[in-house]
Parts: sequence; C-alpha cells; structure tokens
Amino acid sequence: MRRMALGVSLLLAASHAAAAAAAGFAALVSPPRFDLTSRSGATVRQVFELTNRSAAPAKFRVHTADFTLGADYSVAFQDELQPDSCRPWVAIERPEVALPGGGTIRYRFEVQVPKDAPAGECRFGVLIEGEEPAVAQSGALRLPVVGRIGIIVYVIVGEAKPQIEVFGPQVVTLKRPEGAGAARAQRRDCTTRA
Repeated sequence: MRRMALGVSLLLAASHAAAAAAAGFAALVSPPRFDLTSRSGATVRQVFELTNRSAAPAKFRVHTADFTLGADYSVAFQDELQPDSCRPWVAIERPEVALPGGGTIRYRFEVQVPKDAPAGECRFGVLIEGEEPAVAQSGALRLPVVGRIGIIVYVIVGEAKPQIEVFGPQVVTLKRPEGAGAARAQRRDCTTRA
C-alpha cells in the first residue's frame, strides 16, 4: 500500500512539474494547417508565422516529420522517413530560429512535386520545438520538458480526390428529462472522417 501511495504521489508531482515547465515553451504559429494543391513538376510555396510569446529570447528547432492519424483522431509524428513519404520533396527555410521576446518571423517552406509524381496526397508535418528542454522541478523531482507544435500540411497532387466516409445522424440524450418539456438532446447531422 505504501508503494502504491508513493507511486501516485510521484505521478502527481510529475504532472504538476510538467505543467509548470510547459509554460516555458511559449511559441505561437499561424496558420496551424495548410490544404494545398499542386501538379506534377510544379513547386508550391507557403509561409507561416512563428511568434515567441515569451518576454525572454528563445531558440526553436524546425524540421519535418511524417504523421499518422489514430482511430481516436490523435496525431503521431514520426521523425524517421516512412514508406511513400513525400518529405524528400519539402524544403524548409532553415533548421533553427532565434527570436527575441515577443518577436515574430515569417517562415518559408516549399514542396517541389517531381515530374513523375502520380496523382495522390502528400502529407507531412512541420514541427517547431524548443531548442533546449526546460527543467521542471517539484521538490526533489526534476523532469526535462520539451514543447512541440506541429503544423499539418496536405498537398493534393493532380486530380486526386479525398476519400471521406460520412456517418450519422445520431441522437444522444445529454440529460434525462426532469419535467414536462425539459428533455435535452443533441443531434449530430453528420460527421466526416478522412
């Protein structure tokens, strides 16, 4: 029982420490997603804004990553090149950015679609990470914490069309009626999943 209480205490301390240190990563990006179109042999260029929301200077690392979508709509990034990845088509402005407190930069990237690229979807993430991990401390417990923001980029090449599954409608009761006319229900007309 004592081990379990100690384990729970350590987990709680770690979660509080991580939350405090995550505040040390104060980056803002806009837009958070790109939906682009291109054709074989063409280059598409885009810009996003990266802002250091901290009063202190900060250094950020920028790189690309492949990603997968989970059944629960979560995103998992993979740094290693995945099969059929289009990341070799991507060029980023620079791998490191230093910004003064409150500073903003317009950051460029481009996608050079090869001439022999078939119609389809190219997707990747542009990741912005804190250069150095912050160290969160709660009592004697010290944990390194790294902040990360992922910008999702979709490029439709040629005449490719998304495959979308539509499901619904569904009625869900949120609260049981307590009196006449007090029923509350929510209707979802349709939800899409790519």
